[in-house]
Amino acid sequence: ALVAAEELLGVRVHSDAFAYLFGGIAFGLTPWAIASRLPHVAAAAGHRAERTLDDAAAPYLNALISALALPMTGLYITILYIYNALFLLGSAEAPKNMMSPLALTASALALGCAIAADELGRHENTRRALSTRVSRWVVVAAGGLMPLTAWAILIRIDQYGWTSFRYVRLLAALFICVCAVIAAIHAWRGRAQPIAEMMLAAAAACVLGAAGPWGAVEVSRRSQLSRFSQAAQDHGRIHQGVLIPCDGACHISDDLRNQIGYVVEEFGVSALEPMLPAGIAFDEDPRPWEVMEKLGWNNAVKRVDPYEGSPRAVSYTHLRAHET
Repeated sequence: ALVAAEELLGVRVHSDAFAYLFGGIAFGLTPWAIASRLPHVAAAAGHRAERTLDDAAAPYLNALISALALPMTGLYITILYIYNALFLLGSAEAPKNMMSPLALTASALALGCAIAADELGRHENTRRALSTRVSRWVVVAAGGLMPLTAWAILIRIDQYGWTSFRYVRLLAALFICVCAVIAAIHAWRGRAQPIAEMMLAAAAACVLGAAGPWGAVEVSRRSQLSRFSQAAQDHGRIHQGVLIPCDGACHISDDLRNQIGYVVEEFGVSALEPMLPAGIAFDEDPRPWEVMEKLGWNNAVKRVDPYEGSPRAVSYTHLRAHET
C-alpha cells in the first residue's frame, strides 16, 4: 500500500516508514498473536477430529481479518482504484509499469482474505460475521483492477516482446478475472466462497504456463529471437538467417548487444545456434560477452602496447558511436 501510494499517486513516503511497519508487524503483532492464542489452540488440538480450524480459534481469526487484513487490503485496493480513476481522467497517456505487480499483490491479499473467510464460514459463531460477508466481495473488487493491469502488461509486450515474467503476470491477471467472476456469482447467490473452483482455475493456469509450445518459456523464447533477428536485420548484421561477424573495427548498437545478451543469458547459446556463422562454436555454455567477443560485436579493437613486456601489453579500446 505504501509503495502504491508513492509510485502511482506521487505521495512522498519516508524511507524509514517501511522499516517501522515491518518492525511493528514482525516484532509486535505476530508474537502477540501467537502468545495470546497458543494455549487455547494447544488445548483443543487433542480433540480435533479433522484438520480444520478449531471453534475456539475462529473468533480470533475473525478479529484478525476484521481488524487488520480487510482494512489493509481495502486501503491497498482503494489506492489502486484512485490511480485507475486518475488515469481515466487523463492524468497519464499509458498506465505505469508498476501497476501490474502492485495490482497482482493486492489480488493475492484478496484471495488470502477469501480463503480465510471460507474457513470462518464453516463455524456457527462466525458464519454471519461481517468479515465473512465482506471477504466475498474483496476478490470481486480486485478483479476490477485487472483490465488496466493487463493493458499495462500488453504495452510492455508490444515495446519489448514477451518475457517469462510478463507472461506470468498476464496469466495471473486472467486468473484473477476468472476468480472475480466466480466469486461475484457465488456472493450474489449468498453461497460460500468458491475455493474449489479457484483452485481448479489456478491449476489450469499453472499447466497452461508450464507446458507445451504455449508455455511461458517457449513463448518468451520465440518472441525474443524474433525481436533479435529483426534488430540484426535492421542493423545489417544478418544475411539469409546467419549473423555477420565483425572482423575489424565496427560499432554495434547498444540495443542489439542488449538483445543478444538477453537471449544468451535467458535461453543459452543453443537458441542462437541456427544463426551462428560456420566456424563459431562453443564447448560449454558461454557468457553473453564471450558470444559477442567471438562475433566481434564487443565494440572493441585489439591494441598492442609498444612497451614490450608490459603487463598491459594487450588491451582493448572500446569504440563509441561513429568511431573507427
